Amino acid sequence: MSKRESISGVIDKPSTPAALRAQLKSVTAIRNFASRELGLPDNGAIENMRISGGPMWCGMWSPHRNFSVDPKQWCFPIVGCVAYRGYFVEKRARRFAAGLHAKGFDVVVGGVAAYSTLGHFDDPILSSMVSWNDVELASIIFHELTHQLLYVPNDASFNEALATTVEEEGVRRWLQQQGREKDLAEHLLQQRRYLEVSR
Repeated sequence: MSKRESISGVIDKPSTPAALRAQLKSVTAIRNFASRELGLPDNGAIENMRISGGPMWCGMWSPHRNFSVDPKQWCFPIVGCVAYRGYFVEKRARRFAAGLHAKGFDVVVGGVAAYSTLGHFDDPILSSMVSWNDVELASIIFHELTHQLLYVPNDASFNEALATTVEEEGVRRWLQQQGREKDLAEHLLQQRRYLEVSR
């Protein structure tokens, strides 16, 4: 939280590169659309940018004995039980995963593009996101703000399904409002391909 800077402040800085300024203006427009047109929370989220640091690291663990694919659950205050643990320092995530691997768990540790504190803090946009195109930014902003709107403890499947549904519908409406039918068609094609690969 101490590494944040207001998006409006970064936009107003004379030293801000033009490409970054344009991208942050898109973030602001997307954020305004989210609250105005989708009814997502209008709070301090996505009004700041974390100007340094890498992604958050997430670990998922599943016992490999008996070929089980049931994930190990971790229970926390507020969010309830989930099948992952998040870390801001990769080394700590990998150290914890190594301990579980030694106990016979299959482990996966990877970077997470974004996260939500469910409205408990003003979640920033991460500096690692500013190279994304505006459709990718809209997707993640709509998704993470949905978690602030409604989050059911102990039901990660529902929470992710809801956030993904709002994300997809939000992107569709956002692109249609701008008359970007070609970008919408490309986005829908990418979604279909993603589902085919998942299946």
